[in-house]
Amino acid sequence: MNSNPLISVIVPVYNAERYIQECVESVLHQTYQTFELILVDDGSTDASSHILDDYAKNDTRIKVIHQSNAGVSSARNAGIDASTGEYITFLDADDSITSNALEVLFNYAKKYNADIIGGLNAGNTYILSNDTDVFICGGKEGISMSLKDHPYGHSAWGKLYNKSIIDSTRFREDLKINEDTFFVFELLTKCPRFVGIKDRIYIYNYNLDSASNAKFSDKFFDIIKVSDRKYKIVQEQFPEYLELAENMRLKAYMNLLFILSKYPNKEIHGKEKELLKSFYKNKKYYIPATKFDDKWFFILKHHLYWVYKLTKRIK
Repeated sequence: MNSNPLISVIVPVYNAERYIQECVESVLHQTYQTFELILVDDGSTDASSHILDDYAKNDTRIKVIHQSNAGVSSARNAGIDASTGEYITFLDADDSITSNALEVLFNYAKKYNADIIGGLNAGNTYILSNDTDVFICGGKEGISMSLKDHPYGHSAWGKLYNKSIIDSTRFREDLKINEDTFFVFELLTKCPRFVGIKDRIYIYNYNLDSASNAKFSDKFFDIIKVSDRKYKIVQEQFPEYLELAENMRLKAYMNLLFILSKYPNKEIHGKEKELLKSFYKNKKYYIPATKFDDKWFFILKHHLYWVYKLTKRIK
């Protein structure tokens, strides 16, 4: 008899007919076979819903939920509500996981009695130092990790969660951008035992049609909304980390400026000037985390934003 606990794999699906088969197949061929695959069709208008139903007809481990289009957060929340596993992991419909992803994540969760296990994207350049196999933090350390912009504190995908740590926490459906980072942050405020591992278990596919690569929209300003909400939580619950929270907000300004630099829209010029003003005021709180951030920080610090944006327009 298989004594392994059930893992619920939750996949929000919206118009993903080009990618969903590869995604589903990556789950079905896992070395760890005690799972339920919950596919939430978020009002797809292409062939996605039919593909999902066909899979469900042939495998009892697959559950399909059809709902009117309400966004990725709503779809993930529906998956959480329908899940029966002891553990939960999230997978985007245009991505996939390595064949041993679930097994690796579960084995580490069991070994370290962890509430959250975080693996790496197969194409990620972030690695732990060579003298350690795992990154372990407990209590308030997870908050510190996130505010320092550690790569393990970001996306909801690539992680295995003990369902008990999620409990009643859900994705905020009023957020269109960075909703997953806020979900992870809220979980970290519960002071879980978090373990980050070197293993690359997630395969992120750069999809030009995804929300993060969409045409300019006011939803990009949710990046600041999320940072403000995180900052308020730190003020109220973890005031000893206020300077680290300033780093987190600074990274939000930097991130949004990088996105806005791609767009020539004249109506965002005022917002760019406000963000640059906030950046210069708070640049002293910068904590290095990635080589990309270091390069972008250099450009902004030396007042080269408008030059950079002009070069992007010329291209």
